[in-house]
Amino acid sequence: MKKNLLVAQSGGPTAVINASLSGVIREALRKGEIGNVYGARYGIEGVFQEDFLHLSQIVEEQQEALFSGKKMDYASLSPLAKELYRERGTEERGTVEEELGIRFAAYFARLATTPSSALGSCRKKLQNPEENPAEFEELLRIFRENGISAAFFISEETIPWIRRGSFLSILKV
Repeated sequence: MKKNLLVAQSGGPTAVINASLSGVIREALRKGEIGNVYGARYGIEGVFQEDFLHLSQIVEEQQEALFSGKKMDYASLSPLAKELYRERGTEERGTVEEELGIRFAAYFARLATTPSSALGSCRKKLQNPEENPAEFEELLRIFRENGISAAFFISEETIPWIRRGSFLSILKV
């Protein structure tokens, strides 16, 4: 059974934070090893409230809404979208797969360059699990109940104690 992935954002709303989000979602969808990609609304606060968006489904719906009925070709892509398209691999010209690949690249290039925090953000900082294990016990419960085996927190603000050399605390949990 495929495991699920969770991504959350925190800190200032910038294009950089969305570029990271774009990369996480894009790679999770490309690899095919992940079941569902969830996004926590409003950072770690959304994780604790289990306020998750089903990003796998939303990406598909938004691509359809943005590009439905539009004939897209490689020449119409932005430089970033062209790079993303080439990373994905080349499909035979004039096929449905090529059109989907172009839409995929255009969508993620657009997300990556949008200045904001697409999932919403917060400034809450997790406490060191050696000082307050309750938060991490709750996180683990939420992860287990939702089949989440990988989590990406985009911003160092969510877990500031990692910078102080406490990364081994995560491994203990």
